[in-house]
Amino acid sequence: MLNAWLDRRTTNLKKALFVALLLGCLARQAFTQTPTVGSVLNDASFEPLLSPGAGASIFGQDLARETCILTRGSGSGVSIRGRPWPKSLCDVRVLVGEEEAALLFVSDREIRLQIPLEAKPGETAVVVELQGVRSEPFPITLETHAPGLYSAEPTGRLGSFFATEAGPPRFDDFSPNTLIKGLVSGICG
Repeated sequence: MLNAWLDRRTTNLKKALFVALLLGCLARQAFTQTPTVGSVLNDASFEPLLSPGAGASIFGQDLARETCILTRGSGSGVSIRGRPWPKSLCDVRVLVGEEEAALLFVSDREIRLQIPLEAKPGETAVVVELQGVRSEPFPITLETHAPGLYSAEPTGRLGSFFATEAGPPRFDDFSPNTLIKGLVSGICG
């Protein structure tokens, strides 16, 4: 009699564990949304004119679970010195064609990146991958050159992560070296 009672309890426990496992899997799938790309724009001009090596911004929905900023050693975010920039930031990857892009900033609605230099000019697609879930391919055209000039923000800084190795120059710093670096680095593509 005791053995029969233990067998029933064991069977019920196995059923309960199976149901809990199944519900856990279903809940995870329900909370894992697919990233949606709405636009891919040149980081300097905010036009859809892109080329290999250019800075770009992806706008959309569910692009990341958290905001991560690539920093140069101080402040919040992922710290890194110099290049190469990471191909993955906070479980987010971006593919331009078959090439992984270097990431500088990821958030729920925006990603800032550098189009891979290895990407070939012509028709291709951008795919955002978040924790293994991929967006639908977003069609873009890569030109051989896509010039864009960064504009000043109200803070007096250039509006990009790509300005100089030491960071964006301030417009009130008029040393010839800094001014030339700022102008040269401010041209994208």
